[in-house]
Amino acid sequence: MSIIEMYLSDMLHYAWIGLLVYTVARVIYIRVKHRQVNWKRELMLCLFVSYLVGLASQTIFPTWLIANYEGEPYFYFYLRGLGVHLIRSSSGGIRVECSFNGCGLLDNVNLIPLKTILSQLSGQIPVNGDEVVETSILNLLGNVLLFSPIGFFLPMLWAKYKSPKQVLWTGLRITLAVEILQYIIGRSTDIDDVILNTLGVMLGYLFYWLLRRLWAAQRGRFPCTNPGG
Repeated sequence: MSIIEMYLSDMLHYAWIGLLVYTVARVIYIRVKHRQVNWKRELMLCLFVSYLVGLASQTIFPTWLIANYEGEPYFYFYLRGLGVHLIRSSSGGIRVECSFNGCGLLDNVNLIPLKTILSQLSGQIPVNGDEVVETSILNLLGNVLLFSPIGFFLPMLWAKYKSPKQVLWTGLRITLAVEILQYIIGRSTDIDDVILNTLGVMLGYLFYWLLRRLWAAQRGRFPCTNPGG
């Protein structure tokens, strides 16, 4: 399994969980509140939420692990420079252990625009063979396409996002928030990811705009007629 396939498979697992949880919660909410239901919009909301859960799983979820060590089950998660173990002993108590790895404040941080993009395009990344191509594709195309559904779903679901400026501003804030959270959980933080992710959001909006124009053109060619008119 390639790196790209591995990421997509992991993302889909979380997306399915998000879809299931949201659908159940939404159905309960609609029944309790006795709300009128627009099923097309509800379907779009379900897809959007499941996508967001899958996106979060690959971007802002901390590294975590559930395992068994010397007969004692434990839960582990990692933040920047800090590993936390929650260990359940045979007596039933929970022991907390912390470990520090000396991670610096600016380790894995790039604030120079286009530095990472140009390095990967020129093959100056620390991998060998075919991994150079695969890693470059994953970072460049992956970061663009991964965020493009945001630019598509926002104007589809909320009227205030019909404007490209609103979508651009919202997309920029989302991608900045993702990079800040990635810094907190100890993952790499890169200004180039902000550039690529925001570009992806606008690519999704362009796809929405083209579909809207195509739909309008089709309705113009085949206008609805009133049989009684």
